[in-house]
Amino acid sequence: MSKFEFITETNTITGGVRYYTEKDGYYVDSSISTDKDSAYEKFIKAASGVSLKPTKEVTETIYSIIE
Repeated sequence: MSKFEFITETNTITGGVRYYTEKDGYYVDSSISTDKDSAYEKFIKAASGVSLKPTKEVTETIYSIIE
């Protein structure tokens, strides 16, 4: 069984706040946000087994003969 935690981290110097998910004490990739609602949605998805990794698609490739 995995443990998921919703983390609020506040920078004591700037006062900036960020939110993210940890799974078994480790940061879950792509879960961080400065928007609490967005981060919480990612937390629920991660805890439900939904992958948070973005999809990557190459839309164009250019090869150069000059290096």
